[in-house]
Formats: sequence, C-alpha cells, structure tokens
Amino acid sequence: MDPVQALFEDLRSPDSSIRFSVLSRIEGIDWTPDQLLAFRDFEKSENDPGSKFHMRMILARLEKQAVDHSELSHLAQVESILRKPERDYLSLAILLETIPRSEAPLVAMAFRENRWTEFSSEVLPFILQFFKRYGSYEDSQEIVPFCRHPDPRVLAAAVEALEKLSPESLQGLIVPLLVSPIHGIRSRAVRLLYKWDPLEAIRHFEALLFSEDPADRQAALFHAFFFPFPDIEPLMLRFLSVEDSSTTIAKAGLLFRANPNTEVLLKILEILEGSATEKRKTIREILMGIINSLIQAGLVDKNPEQLISDLKETFRKKRVSQISEQCRIALRSDESENRLAAIKRLCEFSGLGFSDSEKILKDHLEVEKLPELKSIIVNHLGVPSSEAEPREDVIEISDSFESLLPKQRIKVLATLDSKQLAKIRKQIPKILNSCSDEEKVPFAQAIGRVGNKEDSPLLSPFLKSPEPSLLVAAIEALSNLNPDVLFPYLPKLVQHSSDEVRATALRVFSIFDKKQALALVEQMMFNLKPKQRSLAILSASQFDFPSVRGLLLKAMEREKETDNLRRIQAILKENLDEELFFEVNRILEITDESSREVIRPMIEEFSQILIRDGKSNCTSAKELIETTVKKLESERKKKEAQPSYSLQNVKKIRQQQGKSGASQPDKIGLDPGFAKFTVLAFGIGVILTAVIWFGFLAPGSGTPPKIKPGSSGSKGGTQAEQIELKGKVVFSDPGGQGILVQSEKSSKEKYYIHLKQSSSFKKDDKFNGKVKIYRRDAQTVFCELIVIY
Repeated sequence: MDPVQALFEDLRSPDSSIRFSVLSRIEGIDWTPDQLLAFRDFEKSENDPGSKFHMRMILARLEKQAVDHSELSHLAQVESILRKPERDYLSLAILLETIPRSEAPLVAMAFRENRWTEFSSEVLPFILQFFKRYGSYEDSQEIVPFCRHPDPRVLAAAVEALEKLSPESLQGLIVPLLVSPIHGIRSRAVRLLYKWDPLEAIRHFEALLFSEDPADRQAALFHAFFFPFPDIEPLMLRFLSVEDSSTTIAKAGLLFRANPNTEVLLKILEILEGSATEKRKTIREILMGIINSLIQAGLVDKNPEQLISDLKETFRKKRVSQISEQCRIALRSDESENRLAAIKRLCEFSGLGFSDSEKILKDHLEVEKLPELKSIIVNHLGVPSSEAEPREDVIEISDSFESLLPKQRIKVLATLDSKQLAKIRKQIPKILNSCSDEEKVPFAQAIGRVGNKEDSPLLSPFLKSPEPSLLVAAIEALSNLNPDVLFPYLPKLVQHSSDEVRATALRVFSIFDKKQALALVEQMMFNLKPKQRSLAILSASQFDFPSVRGLLLKAMEREKETDNLRRIQAILKENLDEELFFEVNRILEITDESSREVIRPMIEEFSQILIRDGKSNCTSAKELIETTVKKLESERKKKEAQPSYSLQNVKKIRQQQGKSGASQPDKIGLDPGFAKFTVLAFGIGVILTAVIWFGFLAPGSGTPPKIKPGSSGSKGGTQAEQIELKGKVVFSDPGGQGILVQSEKSSKEKYYIHLKQSSSFKKDDKFNGKVKIYRRDAQTVFCELIVIY
C-alpha cells in the first residue's frame, strides 16, 4: 500500500481526532493531480465542521501557492484579521502556516491580547499548533484546559502543544486521556505515556491493538508509526498473523517496510505459509517490499527469488527441527504407540536428509526395548541392499523413472525440482497405484514442495489412508497446493487417533480461521490431561510463532509435566530473542520448585545461544542473566507501585464509566458459533461444526467437572453459580449431549448446557430454565441443566 494512499484511507476514520492528525501530516506531501482530485472529493463528503474547515484550509493554501503574497507583514495581516468583528478564521488559519520566527513573538502577543482561548473551535487547533511551534512555558497554563475540550481536534492539538511546551503538566492528565471515549485520543495518550513509562505504554498499546473494537485497532495502528519499531515489532508480527482484513494488514505492513531488517524476513514468511489466499497475497507483498528495501539499502546481496527460496528452505529446516525435537521427547513415552509414531516421523525426516533426525534415531536404538520398534529403526539405518544400486549423485531423471528401485526413487524425490517433476509427472499415477505407503510419503512431500494446483488429484486419495505419516504428508502438501480439497476431510482429520494428524489438520484449519484455531489450541493447552496438553504443544509448533508466543508462555507458567515443559522449550529455542529470554526468566520466578528444576537449565542454554548467535548486547551468558535479573527487579518494583495510569487501573475506571473500549491483550475469545468457518468452507451446514466443536470442546457424557475452591467458574468459592436463563437454541448436539443457547440479555455470551438425558431441542427453539455454571471460557459459559420451565 502506498503511504499517501494509507493516509487517505485514514481520512475515512469515524474518529475526528485521527482525521485531524492525518490532515496535519498530509499537508507536507507533494500533491499529484490525482491525489488533489481525490482530496477534493473527501472535502465535499466531509460532514464534521472542524474537519471540513481543515480541508478547506489545505485546498485554499494549495490554490494560493502561485499567487503573490500581500505586501503587509505577517503580523500586520494577523492584526487586521483580529480587529474585524467578523473574523475570517480560514484566512487566519492559512496565515498561521507561514508566520516567520522573527515575527512569531509579536503574533503570539496579539493572540494573547485578543483572548484567543474564546475563538471558534474550528480555528483553535491551528492556533494551538502555532503556540506549539512558537509559544512559551507560560502559555501552557492557558492550554491545559483544552485537554478536556469536547472537540477531539482541539483536544488533540492541545496535547501536542503541551508535549512541546510543558510535558510534565500532562502527567496529571494522562489518566483522563487514557479513559477518553475517543479512540484516537486514547491511542495518542498511550504514545505520550511512552515518554515516562515505556513498558506500561506498550501494555496499553497491545490492549488497543488487539481490542475487539475495530476503532481501537485502527487508532493503535495509526499511532504505531510513532513508537520505536523494535519495541512493538513482536506485537505487530502477531497482529499480521491474526488480523483478517487485507487493507488493515497492508497498512501494518508499511511499518515493516519502513523499518526493514533481515531478522524479520523468516518470521513474516512463517505467517505467509499459514495464510489463506487473499491474506497470503497481501503478506507476500509486504515480504517483497521489505526485501526490496533491504536490497536498495545494500543489506542483502541476493535477488528476491533466491532470497525467498533460501528463506523457505530455512523455514522447512526449522519446522522439521521443532517436530523432531517433539519426537525426541515422545520417544521417552511408556506407550509404544507414541514411540512408534515418533520413530516413523523421524525415519521420514532422516530419509529427506535431515541428519539431526537420524542422530535421534541412532541414540534411541540403544535404549529401545521392543524388538518390532528396533527393527524399524535398523531397517531404516541399515546397510544398502546387496542389489546393485546406482550412487545418489548419478541417478538421473528420465522416462524410465518408474523402473528405478523404491530407494532410488525416494532419493530422487528428496531433491526433486519443478522441471524434474514435469519430466516424470505422467509416470506418477502408475507408480502410486503399486508402491507402498512408505514411498507415497516422499511423493506427497515432493509434489507439495514443487507441484501445482493441478497435481492435487494425485494426493487427495491419500486423505483416506489409515497411515498417519502419509496423512500428515498429504495434508501439508494440499494445504500448499489446493486447500479446498481438504475441506470435506477436515472435521474427521481433527479427530484422528494420531496426535500428529490432529495437530497438522488443526494448523490447516488456522489458515481459514486463525483466531478460532488458536482458541481450540488454547482449550487443549489447559486441559487436565497431560496428553491433551502435549497435543496442544505439538499443534502450536506448527503455527507461526508470533501467533502462539503468548499462549506458550502462559502454558509454561502453569505446566507441571517435565516433558511438556521440554516440548515448549523446543519451540522457544527455535525462536529465541532477548525479550523471549526475559519472559522465561520472569516465569522462573513465579513457578514452583519442580518446574524451576526444568526451567533453570533452559535459561542457561538459552543465554549461551543468544551470546553465540550475537542476539544480545551482553558479552557473556553470565552478564546476560545478571542484566535480566536486574530488569526483572525493576519491573517488579513498578508493578508493586501500581501507578494510576497502569492498564489494570485504567480498565477498572473505564468499566466503572460503563464503557466497553480496551480489551484484554493476548486473550483469544472462543466463539462456539464458529460455524462461519465450517459452513462457509463446506456449504453442508451445522453438522460439520458439531464434529469439530463437540470433538474438541464439549464436555463428555459423564458428570460435568466439579469446580475447585477459588476457580474462575465459581464466584463464591466452592458453590457453583446458578442462574435463570432465557434465550434461543443456536445449536443442538446431534448426539443429544448438549445445546448451545444464545442469551436474550447479551449478544456476546453463549451458554453450552450439558444435558444428563437426551433432549428434543432443535436449532431456533426457545429455551427457558435454570442452569448451574461450572466453567467460563472466554465468551462461552459451560453449564449443567437444573430445570426447564
């Protein structure tokens, strides 16, 4: 998106304070005829008197650029306008733009003598801008009252003026500004807060950026350009990952293009790989924009195509490394089924040339007890067949590809490119009809890597295979080539008996509805069963890291299982930076001793990696840890002080005012009616939604879980809350286990009601009864039916 076009987009904001900021920034551009024509259209359609006045002023100034100026001094012209009973405020505003510094003190005196604070609100913003440039500390006393002005334009200009003349006077106003009902003023106040308390300001910025209110998000995005980019880069990456609007994503992308760095390329490629068609196109444009900026700055010496190719290979290795580490942990399981799945996945990676996976297999071979599992590893790592087999470096792609031995074909497929695929494409169907599942896996991987949409019919039959490794390969390949083919299979795949198949299918689901997919992962991440939590971590390893970063850290705080902590460690290790290191140290301080025994060695390893890779300004791991401990201590003292402007206190004030603005950061709301995805994707109806919803989230047919004392589902401690509920049934479980009711009191809350006996409730039926609440999750309330009226 062009920066000027982005500003024009912001002129459509319903927030007049943002439009005022845009108009103040837009005055300095070099206008093209088309831009000027577009701006005239904006002026004609503007309804707000203040904004229209500003637009007329800009147009008038542009029209007078070629006209001779008056022979009178600027001071004389100002005094002439001020003396007239009917002041020409438009001419005054235009004139204020050109006041020379030499005349500014006398012009300021003329305003003071003529009681400028009583002027029309249309011209006040421009007088305040004048005092911002040429006023003094004494003028701030007259300006402070305007920080409570009802006109957002005046208020915004007053804040800007005080920032320059008397910033300390704004400290007493920061809380009223942060709780302002005007989105643009709140985001501007966050910008202002950054000068005194950067850490708290970033918390406020995060709350706005991920607010449920689109106006909050737009305001945060507008003011994001004024923050130091390194401080907000992690938040902006997460925003790119979870935001759906292509226009908004493109606007956020301007920040990355204006602050290009090589470290961010791989992170954005991860987001690209997990995006659907329209969003994928926008993210790719952002990636290409950053690459072009880096090339122009001489920071990279590769052409864009080669650089993207290298990034994809790095991404592939990173993803394999993360999954291999998850497999290493799974090999410690007492359940042979878990070890078998891990061994097969590692054999697959080893066959593709990943040496780390092969080393894990060799190490495990020494400790594996089951003969059948040892046999699989031995067969994979064993000596080549006695049959004459050409060396890998002399195998050629030819019309006789199908005549090669299976092991030879597997070697060829591991390095296949698009041109080579074209040579053997006609032979593939015949080979697939007779080859083993083991050989089909590299076929699926090769086609997914270098094939195209037309190749998807070759892979779609694999989706019916009982073999997990083949299913995973097919899902991953089709998610790249033609995700539409996966739609009819997805509800079944997310319930597959194989953890890895479910995790991979869930990642594909995220392409179409990232927020709901993350909500599903979050549900599993805090399940009472360790195996469900391990599945959630495996699922998270297949998402782009910015979208799961906060979720993984929250899980680390609560996780008690050593292996699950190590699973989280494997993901964090591949995405390490100083801020992440700080968060792990923070978690160390608040967890119990059993978890600390796992996290302490983790911190030691992470510190050494950061120093080794040059990702820290510290010169040693010891210095890095000491610096982090000091930073934690400083943060703890600030938190104990709880300043009035803290996010927690500001939220309380806004709640007391009855507002519904800033939302809690990093909290993913689970909408049980995420039929949007299934219905739109499948066109079949609500039954497919049921398969995913009840398969993952609905309570079982047994007794609902009891609430523990002090749990979030209990207001009074040990007693569950009972309420009267009226509403409409928006979903009925086909198995009769429960219904989903939309309350008639609130459009936001939905109630999943567990039924002890099968019911005859249908969609759109009215519900009236008493329920007992046993859990609240985001926007969903889980209940047990007491009585129906």
